Parts: sequence; C-alpha cells; structure tokens
Amino acid sequence: MKHSTDNSAKAVNGETLSSINFGQIEKTLYGLVCCLCCLIIVTASGGCDLGTPTSRIANLLQSAPPLEEFDENNNYLPYKQTSELNTPRYMHAGKTHSGGLAFVIGGSDERGLSSLDTIEFFDQSVTAQEAPVVETESGTWIDSDIEGNPITLLGGPRILHTVTELPNGRFIIIGGTDNLAAGAVVSRAEIFDPNTRQTEFVEGQMLEPRFRHRVTRLPAGNLLITGGQIFTSVTVINPNIKPGTPGAETQEARYPSTRTVEYYSPNDSAFLELTLRDSASSPARLASQRGRADHCVGRLAGPDKALGGSDDMYMVTAGMETLSAVSGLAPDTKFPGSVGRGEAAGKTSIEVFDPGTNIFTLISSVRLDSARLNRPYAVNLGQYNDYTPDGVRGMGNSILITHGNSDGACPTTPFIDQLFIASFTPGAGPARGVRFFEVQEEQYFTHIQHMEYPGPMAPARGDQIARCSTNPVAMPRKFPDAVHPVLEKQIWVFSLAGVDVFPVPGGCVFNHSSPAMLAGCVFDPFFNVPANLVNNLPPRDLANQRRTDTANYLGIVGAWFTIDGNIGSDMTTWGTTSPNRWPENKGVERCYVSCLQIGGVDGIIGTYDDRMLLAGGGKSFGAFGGEPTSPSAEVFLPPGYIEYIED
Repeated sequence: MKHSTDNSAKAVNGETLSSINFGQIEKTLYGLVCCLCCLIIVTASGGCDLGTPTSRIANLLQSAPPLEEFDENNNYLPYKQTSELNTPRYMHAGKTHSGGLAFVIGGSDERGLSSLDTIEFFDQSVTAQEAPVVETESGTWIDSDIEGNPITLLGGPRILHTVTELPNGRFIIIGGTDNLAAGAVVSRAEIFDPNTRQTEFVEGQMLEPRFRHRVTRLPAGNLLITGGQIFTSVTVINPNIKPGTPGAETQEARYPSTRTVEYYSPNDSAFLELTLRDSASSPARLASQRGRADHCVGRLAGPDKALGGSDDMYMVTAGMETLSAVSGLAPDTKFPGSVGRGEAAGKTSIEVFDPGTNIFTLISSVRLDSARLNRPYAVNLGQYNDYTPDGVRGMGNSILITHGNSDGACPTTPFIDQLFIASFTPGAGPARGVRFFEVQEEQYFTHIQHMEYPGPMAPARGDQIARCSTNPVAMPRKFPDAVHPVLEKQIWVFSLAGVDVFPVPGGCVFNHSSPAMLAGCVFDPFFNVPANLVNNLPPRDLANQRRTDTANYLGIVGAWFTIDGNIGSDMTTWGTTSPNRWPENKGVERCYVSCLQIGGVDGIIGTYDDRMLLAGGGKSFGAFGGEPTSPSAEVFLPPGYIEYIED
C-alpha cells in the first residue's frame, strides 16, 4: 500500500477510504503506462508505485469531481465545504506539493500560546466511507502515515516556520518557535517526504536559528534564508537590589531582527554561510543594517525579461526591524503589535538580491508608501507568461506588493497596493543596473472599487478595503482576445477571507464579516479602469497606457475587484452585478488562514480549472486567532471555472 489514492480500501484513523468513481479510466490507463515503463526501466526503488503523487503524468491521481458553479437560479456559489481537518488550526504553514496534495504543517489552536506538531493533507480523490457528505463531493483530510500512525514533526510543535519543496519533491521545514511568548527558537530543520509520510532531521543545525524569516529557492536549487528574528539572552540589572546580591542581575530573552543570510544546500544536506562571490571570506548580508523580519521576497526576471532564467534576481521589501539586543530593547515576546512601542519599526525600503554576486543592494529611487508586516506578499505578475496578452515582453519584471498591516496597537491595513516594474541597464550600476518604476493609478489598487459597492452597501471604510491574515494566490486564466494562442494564459491574483483593520475614534475595527470580505476579491492586471470609465476605451486596451520610456512600457494598470455574481472568463463584466447578489458568494470568516492552489477536474496544477483550498483559520484577528473556524476548510471555484471543464 503506497498512497491513499490506491483503488483498494485503506484504514486511516479508523475510517475506510475509497477512490471516487470519477477518473477511474484515467487511473487505469496511468497504471498500465506506469507498469509498462517499469518493465523497461529498472528504477532504484525496484517497483511500480501507482500512487506516487509525483508521477510522470503529473497529478493524474489528484483529479477531482466537477462541482456546480451556479445554483438552479443561476446564482454564483463558489464556496464549497470540505471534510473537516483532523486538528483545526491557524498560524500554520500551508503548501501544495507539486504532485497535487495540499499540506498543512504545525500551527496553533490556542492564540499562539501553544503550537501543534501534526501534519495533514487534503486528498481530493478519495472519500471516507460513512462520513458526512460535503459540498466538494469528495476529499478527505488525512493525518496518518501509510501504517496508520499520526504524522508528526520530530522536533516538536512549530509556528512562524517555513515549508519549502526541494528539487527532489520532499519538503523541508525550517525554523520557527513553539509559542508567541518567551520560548525556544527551533534550530533543527526537518525533511518530510510526502510519498512515505515520514519525517527526518537534517543532520546539521541552522547557523542562526530564526523565525519570521523567508526562504527562497534559487535557480540552482539552493534555498536562500533571509532575515527573521533570533533569540539572544541579555543581562538585566535591577536598580532596586544591591549589586552582587541574588536577584540584582537576571537573564532575559530578547528577539531582535537579523541581517544574516544563510542557505541550505540539498546536495550537501547542510546549512552554509552565504558569502560574496568575489570574496569567499566576506559574508553576504541584507543591506538593512538591523536586518528585517516578517518581510516578503519576490522573484524578478533579469535583463532578459524572462522569468525563470539563470539571471533572475530577487526583490526584498516590507517587514520590520527591531532595536538591538545589546540595547536590551529588542522585543521580549514574539507577539505581533510591537511597532509603536519603541521596540520595532516597519520598513518601507526595497533591496535587490543578485545571485550572480550574492550582494543585496538598497534601492534609493522607490519605496513602499506604508509599512507592511504580518505576512506581506510580493507577487510576480509574469508567473504564467512573460508577455502581455498583446505581445509585449516583460511581465516577469512586474511585482505586486500586497497584504500585510502596519502592526502596532491598531494594525491598520494599507489602502493602496503597489505595482513596481523593473528595467535593467547592464553595466550602469549595482544589481546589473536595475531601476524600478511604479504604476501610479493608485485608486485602482484598493481591494474594492466604488463602482461595485456604492452607497449604503459599502463597507465601513467607504469604497475601499484591504486584507491581511490571508495570502494571495496567483491563478492561471485564459484571455481569449490574446494576439497569439501562446499568450492566452495569464494571471489573476485572488485574495479570500482575512481581515481589514482600521482605526475609529476610541478604538480599532476588525472587519472580517462584511459582504465584500466574505465574497473575496481578485486582481486583474490587464483591466484598465481609467481608460474604460474616463476615456470610453476598451478596458483591455493596454496601448493607451504604454509609454516609450521605461516607466510603464508594458501598459499595465490593473485593478482589484470584488468577486460578484456575473463574471465571465472574458472579464468584461466587472462591476455590473447588482450588490444584492454578492452576499450569496460568501465564505466563512477566517483569519490566519492558508489559501492553497489545487488542481481541478483534470488533476493538473497550473491549468484553467484550478481551484483554491482555504485551509484552517481562526474566528478572530484581534485575539490572535481566537478559536479555530468551523467548518475548518472550504474549496473555492474561481469565476468562469466551469467553462474550462471538458465534457
């Protein structure tokens, strides 16, 4: 027995699993192909694994049943309840494996005061017999290995950690801590194999154990580990006690931000110091003198404007910096909310990492308009295509900065997201002469437009909202009017659930229940609102925004839209649905959730029928999660999803 998607029944947590009927022909064909290959090729494992999620026919075993996008009254109902997590959680790490399974690792169910050591995954292609029927029609959360034992982390519970897929298909779990109060920082990383569902320690420890760090996979396969917060012990003198007597000096924990950089080498299975290319004795460091933590890193196409090439670079921005440990004023807990107390400050600077030199360069020409921490994100808009739909190369040079909040007593979510476009002048300066230009149509970068939610139906903040405590997901969408078929696959950026935080006289509002928040929103990079509304031009006419200089040579403007009930795949109907239909789209209130891209009916990730899985989450933001949300997971069907399902 290899994997829960085998056709034979299996016991998991005392329940019997069986494959769904959908896709049995495909599975049989795949089994024949696999076994024929095994007759020809003698593999190191010495067998034919019919259930391995990293098969040659990618994700075939993860095909899911089709779901109805509309009800009998033609109302768009995108949220479908799944089976329950075995251990509901929030503040966890979520990751979709390249083989199609979606995993959640660690997290908390008690406001961050304790953490979990369990791992579970969502398998769309099986259903538990005698289990309650759910709206997704199939799918089971599994938290045991193939022998029926719970899947657990060897190093104990973790929050504020990272999970990254290695080139060999295994996950590495790095850093983190066991609670948000004073406590240990995890120094040993673990490798988790999704095929065997077993974990093992990495031999060596991290050079500098950390949490709220970021891990970035470099082109050669090494993992770059930047920033974060570290543990240090400081001596605190009590002025009310005579020196030299018991209690006059105590040792206390502090958690300052760091500028140190290390990397994990899969080939060496070790953590190593990153050094400058031209001086192996000089360590590479973040450009920010006090480092940064809780920041974001976005991959950026290099001078060739092709994302995924060997000359790619990395944009590092947002996050926070703390006072030093030496000063004794670094934070003494790991709770959010330290900005504004003199212990930390939100960062608005931007720096670029060049893997060719291992140098981090501070960019002086642009900056963020406001601080963003508590999980900001940098989304590359060229993830699915380096070209615009009308054939101009350079989408891989565009980065959307979104989500996060300002931290502090009232952790306000920024109204305006920012879109930066990079250009390069080789030989003109550091980082290959990189320069950033910002798209300036700011009023269209809020998460809801006045044209959609007018008058008394608008949320408390008027016609604008933002989101934090959730993550954006880039999904492939089809653009039928692309100038060439190869250009039709482009990107939408979805953001679901989360919270909008803003100050009011005498307090702070946490909005996670307005219709706009529960409906979700999507960023369409190619919808030109000002051209459409002001100049009466086609909304996808990028040429009128395209300039001969490098400020906006792509012609991108883009806008966020609430997901209303009448959006087709051509996206020409944004904002035309009456507001009284939108509440029908709503999901469940979720804070500190993981939103994960999963495959659809074709079972392949990265195609037009992909779905989103909202895994876990808490009911409250201000109470650091409160208690787990119920139901603990949902599947979301993007607008136009049904159009891509073949009969």
